[in-house]
Amino acid sequence: IFFDETQTLYVGEASNLRSRLKKHLDHSDNKQLARWFWEHGFENARLELHVLDARYSTRIRRSLESELIRSRKPVFNIQGIDPR
Repeated sequence: IFFDETQTLYVGEASNLRSRLKKHLDHSDNKQLARWFWEHGFENARLELHVLDARYSTRIRRSLESELIRSRKPVFNIQGIDPR
């Protein structure tokens, strides 16, 4: 979960966090999030991690992600729609 001092920016899932962060910074499929990082830098950005055991099913992981999107209302996620 990316956030700054005032709002949640983005909720996402990754099996390889380093690779996923690099993708967001280089050629994000979420252009608005990438633009935010380039315009605001990383000094004000924070990252919250939820590490799940690999035994959790895809269904459980997606349910958690959907609930975090619903409850946190991140500005760079599509609200109420599971894009997968």
